[in-house]
Amino acid sequence: MTVLSFYLDDSSDHDDILSNGCDKRFYMYFLMQMLAIVFELAAILLIGFLLRNMIRKALLSLNPKNVDKKIEALDASMIVLAIVFPVVLILVSLFWLPDEGEFNTKMAHWTGYPVTHLTFDTTAESDLDKKRLIHTLTPMMQKYRNNLDYHVGGGRGDWGGGHTVRVTIPSRYRFTGTRLEIITGSPISKSENSMLIATLEAAAMGEHPLPERLMSDMQADGLDDMEIALDPTTAQILSRRIIADERLQWKRDQCFLSVKGLLEPEKVLKLYAKSTQSKDAVGQLRVRDSSILENTEFTVVAVDADARRRSLPQLIKDFQGNKPTIYISLSLVPTGVDTIGEGCDKALVSAIGPKWVASAVNHDTPVLSHFITTTRIESISRFSPGDMGEGWTEVADNR
Repeated sequence: MTVLSFYLDDSSDHDDILSNGCDKRFYMYFLMQMLAIVFELAAILLIGFLLRNMIRKALLSLNPKNVDKKIEALDASMIVLAIVFPVVLILVSLFWLPDEGEFNTKMAHWTGYPVTHLTFDTTAESDLDKKRLIHTLTPMMQKYRNNLDYHVGGGRGDWGGGHTVRVTIPSRYRFTGTRLEIITGSPISKSENSMLIATLEAAAMGEHPLPERLMSDMQADGLDDMEIALDPTTAQILSRRIIADERLQWKRDQCFLSVKGLLEPEKVLKLYAKSTQSKDAVGQLRVRDSSILENTEFTVVAVDADARRRSLPQLIKDFQGNKPTIYISLSLVPTGVDTIGEGCDKALVSAIGPKWVASAVNHDTPVLSHFITTTRIESISRFSPGDMGEGWTEVADNR
């Protein structure tokens, strides 16, 4: 899986987003249970008191004699009912009242919960195109649902010490014409999820944010300067495990931009030989046209054949002058940027610029680049399902 696909995939849960208020909600839940019992007892006492007075008045009007004895017998019966009926009512309440998970979910719907509102202007007009777009975004919407796990002790028929309840606040979407709106079940933090946001924003740049060929010059020690025609449509943002400490054999992730380029055959073998001998960098590459890119200086950290098949390079004809050239795969890192270790993907995406990211998005998830024209991302601190009108579809959890 490529780096960008990871952030669109349902690869991790975002559980207990409401956990900051879980302690308060637990006390509210406990208070609700106690108040329910108090109100039940108060209602029983009030009804019993009113019923006793009604019966006493009825007895006095019918037969004033021996009223006191009949009232004493009535009081005894009322005492028995006052003991038995609340016990029965409390037992029933244990089954009727919602458990803590259900209560917290209802409270979140009533008081609102933090979400992210994504709005995409698209070119998806047919039902089939809309289904393709939703199918591509569904793993991301499932990933940003909100799972709430609670341990419920006793009650609700569970007399064996309690059980764990999971309730889910799902993501929702709706189409209004060609406009797609998504309300996530949990918020997408711009600081913690900058990669996902960069991916969604880059998708709106279209299918061809860069020219078909980017002419570049590569320099490597011991080799003549080389002219390489980069193919942006092959761009991918990848990561690999490298040895960061030779002595400790400590491995860390290195993120890089993988791009295929066209190179003359006689220079390919020399470049491969240089790549196998070099532990750090193979050479330096500079894209000639600086007007379309924010960063044109790259360090070539590896040279390989087709990264998907690991086969020998395929000899093809260049479009310019029918000069024989070979497709090779270059692993590029912006010069002077540390793309090793935790957070290397964010550092790489920030350094290479949005057009390279858009090219990688188009390579990995072409449906997004094909249909999405604009992306707007809005944080909502308190969202309630009734706030945004009708027409929303809940995204089912596939687990």
